[in-house]
Amino acid sequence: MIPEVATEVQRAMTALAGLSAIRRADTHMALETALLEAMRPLGVETYSTVVLVNPSRIEPEKFLVSNWPDEWRKTWLERKFYVVDGVGLQALSQPGAFQWRDLDPRCRAIGKDVFEGAKHFGIVDGFTLSTHHGGKALISVSVSSPHLEWTDIEDGVARVLADAYIKRLMEVRDLDVTREYKKLSPRERECLYLVAAGLSDKEIAREIKLTPNTVTQYLKNICQKLHASSRASAVATAIWRGELAP
Repeated sequence: MIPEVATEVQRAMTALAGLSAIRRADTHMALETALLEAMRPLGVETYSTVVLVNPSRIEPEKFLVSNWPDEWRKTWLERKFYVVDGVGLQALSQPGAFQWRDLDPRCRAIGKDVFEGAKHFGIVDGFTLSTHHGGKALISVSVSSPHLEWTDIEDGVARVLADAYIKRLMEVRDLDVTREYKKLSPRERECLYLVAAGLSDKEIAREIKLTPNTVTQYLKNICQKLHASSRASAVATAIWRGELAP
């Protein structure tokens, strides 16, 4: 076998060996560790996972799971880069897998400030897979490094690992959330859906013919049941679970 091909196959096989650890992980931390360990033979150093939704109606930090440096995470959130992130825009408009070097020129142009900022933290070249969970939430996982030069085999392995990671991530989150979400009454679920749609308490009250005070109490109950710090956090929890369409 040609040495270059042998090395490529060896990297691919080493990465695939991490598939079982991803599928066995039973906590978020264990899952993130398993993903990084599996991807490292492919040159990956950083990763991020987001739920692709309208950021004006939720708390964006609730939708970001990553091992980014703290300074970059803070910048990405405070400067609202999630609104113009070219990778996220393409993942949202064209679900599937792609390498960043193949990004649509329009998405790259919109996200130029994001790419320039990310370079300082070694987040330069990457790969993204976005897919729907339960037909509702659109989940995106990205891996990156200062330079990725993958062959077709390595690209295929990355797709397998990323897909397994997203599926297991949602299974782990389901274990945490499903039991609590099912405690919501039909009326509480209706209120939460309308909050996700951007309606105020008064607008929700008019929509479902209740008093604003009653709606406010429903929303307090929802936050307690979902262990959410705010209604935006409750919406985030429900979307992560796939119970609410973004």
